[in-house]
Amino acid sequence: MSQSFQTVSVNANGFANVMKHSAFSNIVSAHCLHAWLIAETKSQSSVHLCINIPDYKVFESPGVKADRTTSKWGVALGVTASLHSQMVLLPPQLAGRAVCIDVIIPSDSGRGFPHHLVGVYAPYNPGGAPNLHDTLHDFWDHIYHLCATAQHSWQVIGDFNATLMSSEVMGEATGNNHACTAYCHFLQQSHGIDTCEIQNDNDAHHVFTLNAYNGSCWSIIDHCVHSAHGIDISVISTPQSFMPGTDHQLISSAIVCSPPAALNASSSLSSACPQDQSPYPPCFIVPK
Repeated sequence: MSQSFQTVSVNANGFANVMKHSAFSNIVSAHCLHAWLIAETKSQSSVHLCINIPDYKVFESPGVKADRTTSKWGVALGVTASLHSQMVLLPPQLAGRAVCIDVIIPSDSGRGFPHHLVGVYAPYNPGGAPNLHDTLHDFWDHIYHLCATAQHSWQVIGDFNATLMSSEVMGEATGNNHACTAYCHFLQQSHGIDTCEIQNDNDAHHVFTLNAYNGSCWSIIDHCVHSAHGIDISVISTPQSFMPGTDHQLISSAIVCSPPAALNASSSLSSACPQDQSPYPPCFIVPK
C-alpha cells in the first residue's frame, strides 16, 4: 500500500547464526521497510553489530542471563533513518521483552505527528507455572500503559505467544488459555484492533505464523495490533521469505496513519528504499 507504514517481524529463535544475519539483512533490503523487529535474540550482545542493514537506527532490549553460559529473550527494533525516532523508557519488568519508540510520521503540511511503535516477545511457559497467569497479565498491563501514553496512534508487533480463537491452532497443540485471557484483556482495555481478526484471516488451516519443528502443530501467535484511532487501514500477511533456524514465519504488516485533526493534513510517507530517500535529513515540526 502506498503511503503506508510498513514493518516485518520474526521470532528468530536465537540470532547468533551468520546465516540468519545474512537472511534477515536480505529480507529487510528486499521489502523496503520503515521498521523491522527481531524477537527472541537469546543474546546479551548488540544485534546491530551482527547484521548489514545500513540506513536503519536500531533500538534494543538485550536478552537476559539464563544461566552461566546462555541468555534468553531479547528484542531488537530497527527504524529507517529517513524518519525521526526516539526510544521510550520502559519499566525494568519489560527488560528483554519489549522495545518502544516514537516515530514521527511526515505529513503533506510539513509537520510531523508521533506514532508509538512497540515490539514484543511475550512470556511463554509450555510446562506451566504457578504464577504464569499473573506474569502474563503483568506483561500485558505494562504494554497497555505504554500504549496509553501514546500522544496519537500506537502499534504493537511481534511474538504475542497468544491465540484469540480455537481456529488459530491446528494439530497436537492446544491454545494457552492464560495467554488468550491476558491478551483479550489488553485488547478490551486499550480498545486495540488485532489485524488478523479484522481480516478474518485467523484459520491455521490456511495461514499460520508458527510451524513446529516436528510438524505436529501450526498456530497463529505472531500478531499486529493497533489503536482504534489514528489508523485508517491495516493489513497483515506472511510473505514467503526464508528465515533459517526458526519455527516462526515472517510477519509483514502495513498501516495507513491519519494525522491528528488539528494538523488538517494527510500523511506523506515515501518508500524506505534507499533510491527513494532524500539525501537531506528529515526536518519536521513535532506538535507539543
